[in-house]
Amino acid sequence: MVGSAAPPLALVQAILFCCSKSDHAGWRPIFARCLKDGWNLTPHFDTPQWSYLLKSAGRQGDEAGVQLLLEEMLDVQADLDRLEARSLVLALNAVTDKAIYNYVKRYLFHLGERKIKFLRITYTDLRGHGAAKLRTPLKENDTMYYHVCWHASIRQPQQFSPRQLYFDYTPSILGGTSHTANAKVDDIVKDKIEKWKAEGLLPEDYVHEDRVYDRTASFKSVARQEKWKKQPKITKNKNVGYSGEL
Repeated sequence: MVGSAAPPLALVQAILFCCSKSDHAGWRPIFARCLKDGWNLTPHFDTPQWSYLLKSAGRQGDEAGVQLLLEEMLDVQADLDRLEARSLVLALNAVTDKAIYNYVKRYLFHLGERKIKFLRITYTDLRGHGAAKLRTPLKENDTMYYHVCWHASIRQPQQFSPRQLYFDYTPSILGGTSHTANAKVDDIVKDKIEKWKAEGLLPEDYVHEDRVYDRTASFKSVARQEKWKKQPKITKNKNVGYSGEL
């Protein structure tokens, strides 16, 4: 492939597919010609194409190739959340270089929360009982594995804690208002809003319009339940004695 004219996209994809399936190192020079300073074909690559290349680079232990693929996918705005999780695991597991490892740590934030969660599950499976699914078992790379697990944990929804977010957080000086177990949710919310307005956390003209779903003890009483949820009523029958009627 010598010359400035770009070959057909289907031909390039077929060659890269064959190289990825056979784990041939010749994919690198061909892929380098596909960049924007060459044939500029990478914007036309589909998601399976990227997955094949990542998986092959990971099996070959080509760390520089993994970084090249990750950078190009970001440059062409490929859909990272549709990549095969197994391909990402093989690619990330091959990274041992400190500089590339630091790059991957920042790169993981480009993946969605659900993708990161599934990536951790797949990584754990392939390191354990799922190793039989791979052509070659994963090499031990605890550094990358534990970082993926840690990254998945911080990407999960966190419980709000003002002390973690604000160093100048001070507890309320107004104290808490005690409510009975049967207090209505609307009354509790109203008291909270008045307290927050007094503290300056809400503007004086704030109007609360959100709907509150009452799940208090008074709501759960038998009298307000649907008919089919009520206990059977005992009635007297002259033929069979006492029997339960719904």
